Amino acid sequence: YDHVLPLVRYSGCYTAKRDALRHAMGWEEELSYRKDGFRGSDLPWGDDLKSAMAAGPIEITPRREIVTLFREFILDCKRRGIELILVYSPEYAGTRDLVENRDAMLTLFRNYARVYDLPLLDYSEHALSYDRENFYNTSHLNLKAALQFSSILGHDLKALQP
Repeated sequence: YDHVLPLVRYSGCYTAKRDALRHAMGWEEELSYRKDGFRGSDLPWGDDLKSAMAAGPIEITPRREIVTLFREFILDCKRRGIELILVYSPEYAGTRDLVENRDAMLTLFRNYARVYDLPLLDYSEHALSYDRENFYNTSHLNLKAALQFSSILGHDLKALQP
């Protein structure tokens, strides 16, 4: 609903709203936990994989309104001459069985790249995905791996330049 009611996702998040307001008003220096928009987390591995496995596999169904918004975004970028590059970042390989239709979701993503003639940098099978030490939970790289991935991504983005 964030696209209909901006900031609704922050309802009840007093600290986030307070910090954003302070930063926007210039009442405090740059928030120290972000650098160039990035906030790395050097947390230990959590228990969310155990909880997710106990809950069993899920099936992801793309919501029609989100698909429509994504298409509109792609077409708007094309109309404006904005180069768009799709990136599928590394995901912990140990979670792949938790999404029953993971292959279908990857195919959907690859189809967007093909249909709209967009470059796709797919890191779903990257070596980072196979080492749990690179993650602090099932879907987020830890600080060390995120910095490593950023370097890899930067290199690959440069290679796409004419």
